[in-house]
Amino acid sequence: MTDKVAELLRSAIGGKRPEDFVLTRDTGKPVHDLRAAWWQLCVRAELGEFVCRSCGKPWAEKKCECGCRKRKYRGLFAHDLRRSAAKALRAAGVSESVIMAAGGWKTAAMFRRYAIVSSADQRSAVQMLERSRAAHTERGTNPQTNPLEQKSPVATGSKSEVKVQ
Repeated sequence: MTDKVAELLRSAIGGKRPEDFVLTRDTGKPVHDLRAAWWQLCVRAELGEFVCRSCGKPWAEKKCECGCRKRKYRGLFAHDLRRSAAKALRAAGVSESVIMAAGGWKTAAMFRRYAIVSSADQRSAVQMLERSRAAHTERGTNPQTNPLEQKSPVATGSKSEVKVQ
């Protein structure tokens, strides 16, 4: 855990006994449903909102103007942070096996599902390709040539007589 996370955890457990819950409400009651607490926090931080289940309009009161009494959350989910962390760790050069262990992925296939490619990553890839092509042009080589299509030496004949075609 990072120093900042450790600091936040220390403040969350300050004044509590070992058997107390880490996450509690202001009243001291434990937070049992992290989703609801997370959603409320994100709404207050303007990272999410509640909308009507029927019409999708922003939720303001106990019932929507369309008459529906059910709402749903739309915004940042705690699980989104797992993906962001994996991407940031990978960009920092952390090995895949370490990221998998930290994020709880058991297989590389599951981890690869989180390999989100941003438009910035795609732009970077195009820039790398352009630099590579420019370097090949300066050297007079053709970067478009498929190395598998290039003729390679093929040995024929006996061990004492080898001809290269």
